[in-house]
Amino acid sequence: MKKEKIKVVLCCFEKIPSDVIKEAKSIIEKKFNAEVKVVKGLFLPPTRVRKVEGVQQLLADSFLAPVAAQAGEGYGIGITVQDIYTPDTNFVFGLASPLLRSAIVSTYRLKAKGSVLFLRRIAKEIVHELGHAIYDLPHCKNPKCVMHFSNSVEDTDKKLNSFCSECLEKIKRAKKEKEELEKVKNFFEEVKRWEKRKYKTK
Repeated sequence: MKKEKIKVVLCCFEKIPSDVIKEAKSIIEKKFNAEVKVVKGLFLPPTRVRKVEGVQQLLADSFLAPVAAQAGEGYGIGITVQDIYTPDTNFVFGLASPLLRSAIVSTYRLKAKGSVLFLRRIAKEIVHELGHAIYDLPHCKNPKCVMHFSNSVEDTDKKLNSFCSECLEKIKRAKKEKEELEKVKNFFEEVKRWEKRKYKTK
């Protein structure tokens, strides 16, 4: 039986360039075997704003709930051109929540002189954040693995856009656990349906 594809909603806050959307959609489809829906022109969420060295930054956490709302029962990832941060950092490239099944990536600090490098960086950060959101993967010690934490764009440039062998094993285990949970869920749903039919026939 053919497995159903993961559903991912790509949420574009404000105006995101078409080449960025195209690259983001392509890498999600390729790396996660996902069915991707694109939602454009979303308003920025109400959030805390601060300035660091003259740069306006938005609180990254504020994007997660709106993205999750767009994703519904699937997974969601947002893209913004705004600089983002968390309370304990000076900036972040992205943030994810496995609980909310959502993530956000900022392109602000991924800019490059050439569009190829710029898009490559975005693709890596999207795979990284969805690795957290979909499979609850931790950061990886392998500097070449996409799940390695990037302190700078140089770190992002050094790593690949793919998972290392250890992270792939973790993904396999995560998939198996999800399948087992789905079986349990389906069993109880069938029990409920059977109970309803039983009482209707009395």
